[in-house]
Amino acid sequence: MKRIVLITCITFLVGINCKAASDNDSTRYLASTMTQNWFITADASVNWWQGSDRNPNGNYTSLNGPTFGGGVSLGKWITHKLALRLAYDVNRSHSYINGLHSSADNFQFLYDNNPVPDDNGYCTTTFFYHNLHGDVLISPIDLYMGYYNPKRLYTPVLFMGMGLACVSGHASMIKSITEKKWNFEFSADIGLMNQFRLNNYLDLSLTFIWTAQEWHIDSWYNEFGFAGNPRPRIADFNYTASLGISWYPLGRIYELPYNYLKEMQELRERLKDCEMSLEGTSEQQNPVEGFQQAPDTAFIITPGELVTYPLSIFFHRDSYELMSGRDLVNLREIAKAAMDHNCKIKLRGSCDSATATVPYNQRLSENRCHKIQQELMKLGVPEDRITFDAIGGIKELDPTKYDRRVIITLIKD
Repeated sequence: MKRIVLITCITFLVGINCKAASDNDSTRYLASTMTQNWFITADASVNWWQGSDRNPNGNYTSLNGPTFGGGVSLGKWITHKLALRLAYDVNRSHSYINGLHSSADNFQFLYDNNPVPDDNGYCTTTFFYHNLHGDVLISPIDLYMGYYNPKRLYTPVLFMGMGLACVSGHASMIKSITEKKWNFEFSADIGLMNQFRLNNYLDLSLTFIWTAQEWHIDSWYNEFGFAGNPRPRIADFNYTASLGISWYPLGRIYELPYNYLKEMQELRERLKDCEMSLEGTSEQQNPVEGFQQAPDTAFIITPGELVTYPLSIFFHRDSYELMSGRDLVNLREIAKAAMDHNCKIKLRGSCDSATATVPYNQRLSENRCHKIQQELMKLGVPEDRITFDAIGGIKELDPTKYDRRVIITLIKD
């Protein structure tokens, strides 16, 4: 239990530090809808059991194993940082049992291997350990960076949870309950899942889990040592290493930050209408009421006309580095829209005139434009499709710190 508390505190402190490091990312991702980002995992495991009772040599700290098992889980990423899952694991384990309890009917199976206690009063035993547990999963990298990177090949995930475990005489829980060869327990687990991205639908996962469970097969009398032979601890431990495959049936889908979600949806609609109008098919494919009577409506866009109202990328004072990871997500969506709809991108960089000199602000606004240009080019936008105008220090917005930005507009070619 002390280990659980210690690891929980460490995980909490890591989370706090990660949150503090990403304070610039004040706009959080939207939670995915109920149908998005579900995953199913199947894995094979190697297990080492550490019992709470002494073995025949009087050494209770030794690990028994390895033994083999497997498991399945169903989970959902609520955001790119947080997920919930329900997991079921089963494995075969070796341990020891106090021979004084051989008369108990529901765990008589524990004495099948060696029904006669040794000189110390213990029997060797083999059993199946079943564990149904719910876990909370946290991605420290996404918590720190503030955004989900779809190109990341490796993502560590911390998790912890609790559940209901069962020691039984069969690999099948139904058969164990039917024959009354089982004993229920409470369990707690903590671990590290290493996710290796294969594609948008599959992950390879290498997982390490430490599970603690409290057995009830020993009586209250022996549990607390009133028989003169106290148990060294009141919980058993299982150490597991597993290799599995996670499948996302609908793929990974993460929404844009709220600040640009609505704007990007409207942008896509306008770009679609723009292409229809240029092909002369808007009247047939996009029947908007009053369309023919109002040919100058926003749905009619000619080549070279501005098709978006400005989208802004903001900067810190005296800096041309992006403020947070959400800006990369916004730029990725803008780049995709520009390439999908054959648009040029125009950048307008500025600084706030309240700080620094005119020549310095001019250079800084140019650097901000260059930064956005470089990021867009990394996302696949050709250099000749991007133009920019660095206008130096200005005073347009209140407070003036919001003048530290690059305004991005898309123009239909």
